Amino acid sequence: MANRVVFSFIASDRYSAVARKMSAATDRMKRSFRGANAAAGGLNQRVTKLGQKMKQTSVIAGAAAVASAKTFGDMEEGLFNVLTLLDDDAAIQKFEGRLAGLQKESVKMGFSIEDTNKALFDTVSALGANEASFAVFRESQKLAIAGVTDLSVAVDGVTSIMNAYELGAGDAAKVTGSFFTSQKKGKITVAELAANIGKVAPVAKAAGIGYQELLATTAQLTLGGLNAEEATTALKGAISALISPSNEAAKVLRKHEVPMGAAAIQTVGFQKALQALAVAAKKDKDALSEAIPNIRGFTAVASLGEKQIANNAAIMHQMGVDFETGTGLVAAFTKQQGSFNRETARTFGEIKILAAMIGEGLAPVLRVVGIIIRGVIVTLEAFGPVAGKIIAGIIGVLAIAAPILLFFGKFALVMGTIGTTIVAAVTAPVALVAILIAAFIAAVAVILANFDSIKAGAASLVSGVKSFFGFGDDEELNVKAAGELTNRNQTQVDVNLNAPKGTIASVKSKTTGDKGGLALGVNMAEAL
Repeated sequence: MANRVVFSFIASDRYSAVARKMSAATDRMKRSFRGANAAAGGLNQRVTKLGQKMKQTSVIAGAAAVASAKTFGDMEEGLFNVLTLLDDDAAIQKFEGRLAGLQKESVKMGFSIEDTNKALFDTVSALGANEASFAVFRESQKLAIAGVTDLSVAVDGVTSIMNAYELGAGDAAKVTGSFFTSQKKGKITVAELAANIGKVAPVAKAAGIGYQELLATTAQLTLGGLNAEEATTALKGAISALISPSNEAAKVLRKHEVPMGAAAIQTVGFQKALQALAVAAKKDKDALSEAIPNIRGFTAVASLGEKQIANNAAIMHQMGVDFETGTGLVAAFTKQQGSFNRETARTFGEIKILAAMIGEGLAPVLRVVGIIIRGVIVTLEAFGPVAGKIIAGIIGVLAIAAPILLFFGKFALVMGTIGTTIVAAVTAPVALVAILIAAFIAAVAVILANFDSIKAGAASLVSGVKSFFGFGDDEELNVKAAGELTNRNQTQVDVNLNAPKGTIASVKSKTTGDKGGLALGVNMAEAL
């Protein structure tokens, strides 16, 4: 039996070690990519949050700018409206600063800009621009706060009295104090009294009735069941009947010794005239109704008996006490100022003034912007229908571009990061650098998104290379060849193994069979 020689060539495979190193490097790279992904994600979140905050800040800043500009515009418009009441440029130059100061003071007190503007206009319209009107405006603020009403309403009532009685700056505090005491002692509010007192004030002044008497009598009438409008209307009718009675009425009044005419009423006083009417009403009610044919006037007089007239005098006395001691309007104003609502109103008032200051600073810029916008509009109008088509085309392009950009924007996992980076590139001076950074982040994002596919492709490539070189998966490759011995006990086995240089560490051989001591030659060439 022929001896069989088996040559066992064992080549040490260094590729697997290299492959493992590559795999380890790949794992490290993957971990690095994961870390980069996490960092990019974190950066994306932070930048997105920053963008959101910047967006919110931008919106808030824009809203604040608009609000500031509007606040300034409202105050400026109100002031200019008041200035139109002045006679000439000299008066405007003299009083503009004072009026602007009054306007700001009122807003700081917590009154709205609209209410302040109307009140200031009404004050100057009724009394002119002078110390009296300025005093009325300030004192009316106290009355409005203490009486819980609008400033313009308080001004309306106070200026009606000031005008009708031709009072000066020193009387403003007494008038407002009398208004408040009338509210306190009658069944009437400052707002109701202020809204109606102007109906009767001129007639009362003509009859020689003082404003405190008038206010006290009105308050007393409301205690008898009349509301503010009914009381002032009835009182006007009664006073008119006394100062200008008809012939028949004069006979009745004269019979009962009731003072008639403005001069007589001024001489004896309105209270005594009312007392005389009250006595006459008790004696001859029918005769009194003939003397005062106005039903509303008669109602007023009929409700004023001796007791009511006495209380009327008490109300007038209280007006003096409250003014002297500060127990009326001043005390109520101080208390109201300490309330939460008033403190909040003053805080908002200060904010409005600050906003107006900011708006004043923005005004020049906004005026320029307005001029530019108007210029663009005028230019577009000059093109006629063509301008509409151009704008429609631009809007159409933007409408189409939006979904396309949205589609491509979602291609990368780090869309937020890319987006914010591109935004930074557009807005920052170093636009090119930012764009390159965005491109790098996008490339990393694509690798991360397709990492499994890339890894599978790399593994397939490695497997192909190893198969090409004849390497298996183990570090050592067993390559066997066999051949029959010739008569010379020689055999030649050609083993074609072309391996890269340096990859075959050693070659081993062994023989088997009944022939021993065979000389074996092994020649394995490494490719250069």
